Amino acid sequence: MAKLIEVEERDIDYIFGKNKPYSLDVYQRDYRWSDDKELKVVSQLLFDIELRFEHNFKRSRKTDKTELIEILKDVSENFKAYFLNTIMLNEQGADIFIVDGQQRLTTILLLLIKLYHLGKFNTTNGMNIDKILGEKIYEEDKAGTKYFKISNKDRNGIIRKIFENETIVKDDITNITQHNLVENYGIISKYYDKFFLDKDGTLDVIKYNYYIYNLTEKVLIIEQII
Repeated sequence: MAKLIEVEERDIDYIFGKNKPYSLDVYQRDYRWSDDKELKVVSQLLFDIELRFEHNFKRSRKTDKTELIEILKDVSENFKAYFLNTIMLNEQGADIFIVDGQQRLTTILLLLIKLYHLGKFNTTNGMNIDKILGEKIYEEDKAGTKYFKISNKDRNGIIRKIFENETIVKDDITNITQHNLVENYGIISKYYDKFFLDKDGTLDVIKYNYYIYNLTEKVLIIEQII
């Protein structure tokens, strides 16, 4: 008897909250999203999320909510969702393979890393960055080894360097996936610096906290498991 396809509406919290990394089939390995072409897919994704967020946040600015519990409640109850299309997964024993959607998921992982950096290097009014974002980016074993949520030998080293803020040199990049990871993280980093930091480099904490809760709870993906 054929297995039924399971379809569920999931938030980023759920998609990246699973306690094991996503694996990639051979034909899914290359990360091809880039702003080099006419269609600037990375910038467009950032803009689309921003558009929905600003629409929601415009009303919340008038309420003067500053405490995390108030912000979370406001986002949960009053913010409208933004849908990021569909991903298709295949569960084989202890492994979860991405059949379709790795371009989008990989880009979201880069978003989470940059937002993690902003939160770790600035005051965020008590937000637990390691739990809310760190646990969405990697799993860590008892020896302290990090396993990033999208795992593949061609990209793990570069993602680790991006996450650890290590210098990446030309010799580190040996394929198109690694090139696009570095280039797209640069695009994302510049975008979020401009979006959250003032001219003095001070983080807009309220806006940042609202955005994090909005991204993790109100950006939704249709998950198909085959």
